[in-house]
Amino acid sequence: MSADSHFLIRLALVTPLILTHRTTLDAILAGLIFAEGGDLEHAIAEVPLRRQEGVWCASSIFLQSPVLADELITGSSVRPQAVDAAMFRTKTTGRYVNVDPSGGDFRNRQTLMRAHATPAAYFMGQGDLDAVRRLMTAMTGIGKRRASGFGQIDMDRSEFIALDYPRPQGVLMLSDGTPSRPIPVEAWARLRSLAPVQRAIVRFEPPYNLTEPAECVLPMHHQIDAGRVNSLLM
Repeated sequence: MSADSHFLIRLALVTPLILTHRTTLDAILAGLIFAEGGDLEHAIAEVPLRRQEGVWCASSIFLQSPVLADELITGSSVRPQAVDAAMFRTKTTGRYVNVDPSGGDFRNRQTLMRAHATPAAYFMGQGDLDAVRRLMTAMTGIGKRRASGFGQIDMDRSEFIALDYPRPQGVLMLSDGTPSRPIPVEAWARLRSLAPVQRAIVRFEPPYNLTEPAECVLPMHHQIDAGRVNSLLM
């Protein structure tokens, strides 16, 4: 198989997944390589994908419709001494005093997350599909709270599909002309799409918690009906 193929990945999901940002394929691969060796520079250098216009040829995640979302509250709440999340009784005086649950020792540590129940998640990419498959088949889950059972993947039903012909618009753009991932506006202008886009200041390359944000165009699609996968992604 060519080490420079256009491909589509379909991850079959068996439990709802929690996403706190627009997960990209390059972020997943860099994280898997880092987990193997513990060297961040090596992990980024060894991502088995091509670049176009200085951007990794790797899409954001697309969830297969129908997607059912449910809000979850995770983490610990205020300390046990707190009463009604805003008052507690001191041991020395027996009196109630006000406390501020927004900060300090008595801050509320609960986090609101959203779990998405979906049959599958899709990614597009360009690069060494064999290397991508080797890395990703070691995955058991995707997204946040994987250790708690969220975002579990059935690899036996997942697919890594090499496309027979290169996509004429590349993998940074869907077939309708919209971006497949966050792309700096200067790079997007060189791709010459006239499709409507949204813009925001975001990070667009790994390590996503350290790199400098830039003004980027953002994907317009977050969910894709199974019947439109071929027309948009292949």
